[in-house]
Amino acid sequence: MGINVCLNEKVLLNLDDEYYAKTYQWYRSIDGGTSWAEDGNSKNLYEEIKYNKVMYYCLVDGMSSDTITINSEKCCEDEQGNAMSRLTIFNENFGHFYAF
Repeated sequence: MGINVCLNEKVLLNLDDEYYAKTYQWYRSIDGGTSWAEDGNSKNLYEEIKYNKVMYYCLVDGMSSDTITINSEKCCEDEQGNAMSRLTIFNENFGHFYAF
């Protein structure tokens, strides 16, 4: 799944439900999923998109969500060089978690 936003746009990634988990750990990849870096440890992740293609997923008590891909493109900017929003995106479905 892919979503397009403006380069330097801020996005909010939010899990689709309240899981009452003890741990949340978000991961980000900027190289197509080859390597992953820890990026936040709360239910929500507020992030500025600074790369052309960024992938995210979240571990919720050790169970992995689906991966979301956010693609960026050059858009209109305000006087300070900040990206001007084209579209408000709310994606609440990061898939289903499976218990083993």
